[in-house]
Amino acid sequence: MIFLYDVAIHFFAFFKLLFNRKKYRGIVGARLGKGFPKIEKGSQKLVWVHAVSLGEAKAIAPLIKKLKSQKNAPIVILSTITQTGHEEGKKSCADYTVYLPFDFSYIIRPIVRRLCPDLVILTETDFWYHFQASAKKCGAKLAVVNAKLSKRSFERYQKFPMFVRYFLGPVDHFYAQGAVYAERFEQLGISSGKITITGNLKLDATAEITEEPTRKQLGLDDNFVITLGSTHAPEEKIWIHALKHLWQEHSGIKVLIVPRHPERFNEVANLLEQEDLFYGRWSQKGTLHTRDILLVDTMGALKTCYQLSDLTFVGGSFAPHVGGHNILEPCSYGKPVLFGPYMASQPDLLDLARSYQAGVQIMPEDIISTVNQFITCPKLSMQIGQNGLNLLAGSRGALEKTFNALQSLLENQGA
Repeated sequence: MIFLYDVAIHFFAFFKLLFNRKKYRGIVGARLGKGFPKIEKGSQKLVWVHAVSLGEAKAIAPLIKKLKSQKNAPIVILSTITQTGHEEGKKSCADYTVYLPFDFSYIIRPIVRRLCPDLVILTETDFWYHFQASAKKCGAKLAVVNAKLSKRSFERYQKFPMFVRYFLGPVDHFYAQGAVYAERFEQLGISSGKITITGNLKLDATAEITEEPTRKQLGLDDNFVITLGSTHAPEEKIWIHALKHLWQEHSGIKVLIVPRHPERFNEVANLLEQEDLFYGRWSQKGTLHTRDILLVDTMGALKTCYQLSDLTFVGGSFAPHVGGHNILEPCSYGKPVLFGPYMASQPDLLDLARSYQAGVQIMPEDIISTVNQFITCPKLSMQIGQNGLNLLAGSRGALEKTFNALQSLLENQGA
């Protein structure tokens, strides 16, 4: 099994580097372990937090802050895999933000052995055999916070039970987002004593109210503003088709497009040019004074865009291979949110949005009629926005529960 895993992980890395050269440009050395910080922990505890990408890095940041705010705070390393996650991670209170090296035994084992972490915290669903095995061998406790298991992954583990033994077995405790995921872990043979439902850390995130750029600075007067957040192909094209019809009736609609991945910024720019649309770019201080579209081609601006909007759409939900992103993020600002039919990656968030009527799930062909409804009925926007705020107010608490549980686990490290 381990031999097959090693062969597979090398092929996986090779093809990733070969076919995603733009994505890995500048970080190949880091993924091979080069430049990994030399840390002397001395008598301090060392906590290694791993968050795959942007969403996980955002969700884990408040937990890192609580870890660092306590007396005798541990050294905290935050590792990510993507560039967007790395940039977001640098905003956290972690002492070190690094790229997780490829899970080659000859690279990851010496690093873990040298650092000798006391606690390894995995976020959501990213498991790496050699990383986990090396940490356990050093005496570390392993915890998965915000734990989730997609239907696809659950079915894969059911077909290959040895995956459970090698990837999930070493974990000391799973702190699950909700009952759906807790039940899936238990059905795979994980003891119920190793599973605790602590809630979703993403719901504890506090809205960051920014002051600049303001609507006026972006060239917005009484315009109706739509943010298309975390978009993937072909979502921009779907929306552009609908917007061309909407502009015929509502010429004041302004749109902020925020692609999920930076390597797609130019791709989306080319699409806008092909569609003969006059647009601006955020990175070039573009405004909407004389334009209908602003391409947000810098990292860290999504929350500002949601804040400035009248209506939002969270991407990944018109893309079946993605299965949705955090559809509740705009709720922090009291903004109504639209999302598509593909939400397999976020079943708990979908259930919450439905139960509180905090968002509207649509098909691509519903865009025109739905946007028209929000434009002509401001009360609808206010009501759904308030429902979102009520949802978040009634669903918080995961941060405190998770932090207290991890404190107990860290204190019992070595036991």
